[in-house]
Amino acid sequence: QALLWLKLASSCRCIPGNMHSAFLRQAQAHPIMARITESPAGCAVQRSWRVRLLKRQLSGDSVIEKLRRASQTSAHGKLRINRRVHTLEQPGFKVSREESQEISWVAMPSPWQVWAHSCVTSAKLNSALADSSITAIEVDVIMGHLIGSSSRMLPIMAHPPSRSSDLSFEDFLDRVIDDGRRHIKFDFKDLQALQLCLPLLAAAKDKLYANGQAVWLNADVLPGPGLRTWQCALPAKPFLEAVCMHCPGVHLSLGWKVNPVGYESYTEADCEAMAIVCKEYMEQAPGASHGSGIVFAVAARLAGRDASALERLLKEVPGSQLLLWTGAWEPPIPLSQPKNLQDLFRSRGLPDRCGYDCRVFDLSACGAEFTQLVLGVLRQVGVFLSRSCRPLVNSALALR
Repeated sequence: QALLWLKLASSCRCIPGNMHSAFLRQAQAHPIMARITESPAGCAVQRSWRVRLLKRQLSGDSVIEKLRRASQTSAHGKLRINRRVHTLEQPGFKVSREESQEISWVAMPSPWQVWAHSCVTSAKLNSALADSSITAIEVDVIMGHLIGSSSRMLPIMAHPPSRSSDLSFEDFLDRVIDDGRRHIKFDFKDLQALQLCLPLLAAAKDKLYANGQAVWLNADVLPGPGLRTWQCALPAKPFLEAVCMHCPGVHLSLGWKVNPVGYESYTEADCEAMAIVCKEYMEQAPGASHGSGIVFAVAARLAGRDASALERLLKEVPGSQLLLWTGAWEPPIPLSQPKNLQDLFRSRGLPDRCGYDCRVFDLSACGAEFTQLVLGVLRQVGVFLSRSCRPLVNSALALR
């Protein structure tokens, strides 16, 4: 039985009842998956329906013909199948066609980006926008209170446990679009914020595309190393359902809920569960197979212990990327660790599918300074000991 998703602005009356029933009957009788949404521009006289056939066993022409035969009354509207629009006019489904150029999301950029993280205040966003070296901005989105405004809860830029900010989602989106030069990653922390923000993001898609700004939607959708018994605040199913409904085809940044300073690593089971999530998304999301991509957000410290499962995950999900990160609160990692990972993925033929967003320290650069520090400490200890022992030495010499 086909999967049929309906999103109607008010009720099923938005679609003529006979046409709605006919399509349902045909969908159940044929192995297709479709998505129907009422166009925002629809009205009582001129309605629009969008139909995406994700499996093409039943062609668009077949749908038109079956609807024409099944309907006993006249209808007026447009049936959009992929990029082709079929105009249905009175009487009896007179069909004409026109091509429709639908705006898509900007293609997945290189994983090598210079990030500005957690731009959750106006001051931090201003700093990021003023820095010409920044190519991508990451921000946390959560339901909270806007400082200086009413007590109404709305999507704001803040990182838990904070629930207040001077920057709302709408303001942030307007400002980064006006800037037009940085890619954007939205790290959603709860489902309500996601559901309220995605329609606004979808409405801005054409502006983002015109600017060449790529968008990622980020969430920790599966439990992972160190926290496998924990529940995710935004699990995979509701997250992907919201994406499919409002922003199909947008880039995803999917991660595991982890303890990045723990002693575990990513396992085959972790990566297999993520591969299943990706497969289901690619089957369900209209447009997901046309230029959209998936990034796996991976804790660099954990990946450094064993990256074999992650390597297989990259090969299993075509076009996917890895982004290895360190948290703002965790200690930096040795510079050698991301370099070793980079060499590993290069040797496996995956050099262009791994990015790094890590705080590091270079032991080799610190070696000379560390040596001088140790020698200085030893000198001070020697001076102290010589001064302390001098009376004893003098007494021993006198007795002799």
